[in-house]
Amino acid sequence: MSSPRYRLGRPPRHQLGHRFACGAVAVVVGTLLLAACTSADDSADAAPPPDAAAQALATGLSSGELDAVAWTDPEAAAAGFAEVTEGMGSATRSVTATVSEVDPATDTRPATATAFLQWTWNVGDQSWAYDSTAALTLTPADSWTTTWNPTVVEPSLGAGSVLDASTLWPARGPITGAGGAGLVVERPVVRFGIDRSQVPPVKAVASARKLARLLDVDPASYAASVEAAGPRAFVPAIVLRRDDVPLPVAQQYQSIKGALAVRDSMSLGPTTDFAVPLLGRVGPVTAELVAEDPEKYAAGDVVGLSGLSARYDDELTGTAGVVVRSIASDGKRRPVFRVDAVDGEPLATTLDENLQLTAEQL
Repeated sequence: MSSPRYRLGRPPRHQLGHRFACGAVAVVVGTLLLAACTSADDSADAAPPPDAAAQALATGLSSGELDAVAWTDPEAAAAGFAEVTEGMGSATRSVTATVSEVDPATDTRPATATAFLQWTWNVGDQSWAYDSTAALTLTPADSWTTTWNPTVVEPSLGAGSVLDASTLWPARGPITGAGGAGLVVERPVVRFGIDRSQVPPVKAVASARKLARLLDVDPASYAASVEAAGPRAFVPAIVLRRDDVPLPVAQQYQSIKGALAVRDSMSLGPTTDFAVPLLGRVGPVTAELVAEDPEKYAAGDVVGLSGLSARYDDELTGTAGVVVRSIASDGKRRPVFRVDAVDGEPLATTLDENLQLTAEQL
């Protein structure tokens, strides 16, 4: 698209005749007047249009590399942009820009323009699109600078506000048996782990080893996972059925710095080994599955790992949703984008729970 021509102070064509008339009446000063008018017009024509600055802004916002953007305050822009977008995690974005007509300079302010920004975020499997604006100002050196404001990223953000994206997990569909009785259904569990935000980095590994020994899991492997995790991550060590938590674990885990027990639910059968060869197991996705289909699976996903739970995983899993919130400086949260999750579908079988339990006992 060709760039429009911006007129910074040039009078309309119908006014050019007045200049000539002035020169004819005042012959003595006409040369000086003409020289002055010509100098002003040349200065206006020398000012560059803001299109290149707007395009550099869009490119920088898309990539997160802001060095090529001419900011009024580069340090404030870099820090502010990083703070606003940190909570969007791995979401990717694309930004394009168009520019308004230039507002010419006056005796009290420089020339200005507005960059209209079209944002598209890819948040999980969802697309979030909206518009924002950025203020451009022409400097005395005839270059355009951009003023940082959180509204450059999202138009409703106030000072000190940031964006935060969260996944809305769907409820996994149940596997039912004879008479519609629930076999593999959501059952209460407790996730034991280390909350990195609650323990200093120098003590996180030691806490991980203590918790691993208490839970009877491999200390070296779990400590390595905690050490490699981010400073605000919760690193699970083991998931136990709520009724199966050993009394010593319930009594002692709180004495370990950073240890946390999170109440949750998980798709499980009536007992640990109930009809596992047929119904299968549900748990965290394996590294092999992630490597095989990285677009479908990511570390931390809960999937069917075997049996019917794996064979019909797509139907049972459902579709995740997402919510993006604006978090103000006072901690208040406000949703700015939301797509609800779609729960998984049930899978019906004719397996009789009592007969299966009896068979397993025999």
